[in-house]
Amino acid sequence: YIVVGEGEFVTREIVEGRERNRIVRGIRPEDMDELPWPNYDWFIDKPYNWKLKLFGYEVLEPVISLNTTRGCPFPCQFCGVRAISGTGFRSISADIVVEKLIEYKAKYGLKGVYFREDNFTINNNRLEWFCDLMISKQVDLKWACESRVQNLTPSLIKKMYNAGCCGLYIGVESGSRRMLEYMQKHETVDDFLEKFPVLHDNGIKTYTTWVFGLPEETREDRLLSEKLLQKLNPTAYDKFVYIGIPKSDFYCKLDDNNDYEYKELNGIIYPKGYLSLAQQLYGKGDPRCRYVARIYRDNNISSVKTIY
Repeated sequence: YIVVGEGEFVTREIVEGRERNRIVRGIRPEDMDELPWPNYDWFIDKPYNWKLKLFGYEVLEPVISLNTTRGCPFPCQFCGVRAISGTGFRSISADIVVEKLIEYKAKYGLKGVYFREDNFTINNNRLEWFCDLMISKQVDLKWACESRVQNLTPSLIKKMYNAGCCGLYIGVESGSRRMLEYMQKHETVDDFLEKFPVLHDNGIKTYTTWVFGLPEETREDRLLSEKLLQKLNPTAYDKFVYIGIPKSDFYCKLDDNNDYEYKELNGIIYPKGYLSLAQQLYGKGDPRCRYVARIYRDNNISSVKTIY
């Protein structure tokens, strides 16, 4: 079966034999509090990585991952989240999240949780109430999440740390003011310069991602990213070369104008200069580069030369 959209309610119909169509339109949950929670009985004793290695907490175990929000109100042109889960931001209430964390801690000896979602900190009221509950109920769990920084105040950052926050995954993406505006990131270089010292001073580690090779990007823009990376001095970081994700805004522009080197059967687009930039950034021996080099060779594609 293929479920187009969100699958919780439709999956039950499929499993119980009431849905016979092979391609099914999913039902969008508006009240996230109604969703079932993962039963970790099936997984907790399996030899998976139950550590929080992303932020260097390798001794913290077990750490589970949860997703308590969906949707995104921000229009970042390179991202496919809005195309997948829509623009309407929805979340499970903080009361239920904390209640489940207490349950999981008692049942599995939980030491931490990673909120693997794009917008855990987007709603200040929900975030602050979550922190208040974690503190007042003395849950005593470490947690990390993916976050934007613009809405985080120094007092809220301090409360997050007191509530157990040990790390934030932050998509900085570029050090170029022009590129941040062009990609409609709705965060600025000044936002990052202001908030990173506050996070570090409060003991919260940072992992950042950076994207290179976006449409209209120049070598000067890439150099600005390198300079901002040095100034922010995150705990850890990764650099990625942009590929077109189907239905994202940049993707549609590239696709409409045939402005790319290669398009796979699954729709993934490699913009002009992708392989050249990837080989400089990742190294020619990197599996990603070897894969793209092979499909380029098999399809007689020549990569546009670019300078990192």
